[in-house]
Amino acid sequence: MSYWKNDELESVKQTSLSIPSANGLSYGEGQRVDITIPSSIKMFDGRKSYLNFDVKLGLPAGAPTRLCLDPQIGGSSLIKNIRIYSNMGGRVLLEEIVDYNAKVALEYSYDTDESMRKMRGIKEGCLTANPPNRGTMGSTTSQLSDTITNHYFQGEGSDYTTAYDADKVLTAKCSIPLHTGIFADAIKAFPNEICGGIYCELDLEMASRCVKQLDSVNKNRRLPLNPVFAGIDKGAGLVDWVNNGATDKNTALWVEFKNMNDSIASFPFVVGESFGLVQITDATNIANLATSAGPTEANMIITAIAVDGTQGDRIKVSYLEAENSATDSAPIDKGLWAMYSTTIDTGRLDKVAGDGTFRIAPRTSYPVSYTMSNVEMVVSSLELTDASYAQMKKGLQQNGEIQLDIISATNYKHSLMKENRQATVNIPLNNTRAKSIAILPVDASVYNSAQLVGAVGTYIEEKDSAYRRDTILRSNRSGYVGCIDGLTSYQMVIDDELVPSRPVSVSKANGGKSVSAQHLTELDKSLNQSGIVPRSFVDFNRNFVIGRAYSSGSGGVADLRNRTNQIQLQYNETTAPTVNKLLMCFVFYMKRIIVKGDSVSVEL
Repeated sequence: MSYWKNDELESVKQTSLSIPSANGLSYGEGQRVDITIPSSIKMFDGRKSYLNFDVKLGLPAGAPTRLCLDPQIGGSSLIKNIRIYSNMGGRVLLEEIVDYNAKVALEYSYDTDESMRKMRGIKEGCLTANPPNRGTMGSTTSQLSDTITNHYFQGEGSDYTTAYDADKVLTAKCSIPLHTGIFADAIKAFPNEICGGIYCELDLEMASRCVKQLDSVNKNRRLPLNPVFAGIDKGAGLVDWVNNGATDKNTALWVEFKNMNDSIASFPFVVGESFGLVQITDATNIANLATSAGPTEANMIITAIAVDGTQGDRIKVSYLEAENSATDSAPIDKGLWAMYSTTIDTGRLDKVAGDGTFRIAPRTSYPVSYTMSNVEMVVSSLELTDASYAQMKKGLQQNGEIQLDIISATNYKHSLMKENRQATVNIPLNNTRAKSIAILPVDASVYNSAQLVGAVGTYIEEKDSAYRRDTILRSNRSGYVGCIDGLTSYQMVIDDELVPSRPVSVSKANGGKSVSAQHLTELDKSLNQSGIVPRSFVDFNRNFVIGRAYSSGSGGVADLRNRTNQIQLQYNETTAPTVNKLLMCFVFYMKRIIVKGDSVSVEL
């Protein structure tokens, strides 16, 4: 006799249907993409549906350099806001997520393991850190330095004697899921027909906030992982670059890698790109290599890149003639200086025809761009038998209504000036079934800036020793990530109750090496209640998030109507915070979609 009975299961036919965008063939920054999923698709599986598109990045005019999208969220960085409407009885807003790309960055910072990172690198236009790109001089690895599997430009096989231009920028293909309540894992079968079909609006992000210069040419990073100066050739092997006066002109130097990146195929610079040399032990020390009448920092244009077997297979970088200026008193020592790009930072150096001198063409903006094309929603349509479909609708009905619960998010924003070392921030919640909150203190200067591509001043740097310099990606990601910026503790206040009862200390996290277990515990509970499965906390500082769960258990919710909801922030009393911040307060809550007759309504 069996004590077990098989569940009565029904086979469901699943079909992938492609629905093109309705309002254009291609899109750029600030534009809107419209997609309608018609009611003829009775049900769909949001988990297996995705947005499919091509994207091509545009180089700054006259500034050859390699670009990429945000390394962790890839194609999702292009979506600023998302709105989803029901088409029944006129359009009814079902869900809206403001700063959608910041929400995705929050999820991907904490739900990602190595396997998922590789999958997203293949499908979503994210970057992965290959073994050849891993640093050997510390734990820091750069996801932006990958020149081999990067989707956005030619890698191995490129012509290293021809200027890098738009012809060498590739069209990348992205397939990204939509991280909304309607398309979430919890909704295995969304009753699309019942809602009259849905209409999606996607607001596209500004190019300067999602298009980035390759990290491995930046001077604001872990410098020993950049190409390191190996010397110049004076006829008897490579030597230091010594200032011999205005006549000591050179046209080439040799570099080597300290991070296993020993192939020309992975060399991050391109022909036509201008570069300088920065001292590894002191990133403020910039070599002046131009003529004494030229600019105040090094700017040289690369004319050719090649492996030179005469110098131990080091990479030879040829450039327009340059010289030590008379103002340089110290030599440029082998192994102590690194290459960095000046194409984005300071503009392009041009050689003046006829007189042999150099001039710098300053850049006041970075006119990068992107083109999104062939946009379509690939919908995983589900087909039941008529009898089963009728039974499902009957099961959803309560008191003559069909009710559907989803977990969504609302972003409440608050400005915080850097002069405020103590702050109490009111969060005006009006949610009847709140689950959790995740607060990102975003660098407001980055969030509002239009000059973000070069990532100048966007790293927290800690100098361990002469060659052990640790850099933490603070806000290179343009308003997507939170920065700790001297925060020492925080505490929530709900009505008159302090939660937790004692402030959560995060003072150790400012060094990027340690953080309190209490902070991670609170964040873990918040993420779980948000529908985010935390798999790793290695980004606790690269994307600093304050989290608090309002409820417990998978079905737990809290009614926060007419209740005071605040967060108290305490910053270092002796060292003032360095940046103005925009607090992005993502509140995750249960939202109920109600269908009654031919009308749709939403309860918060």
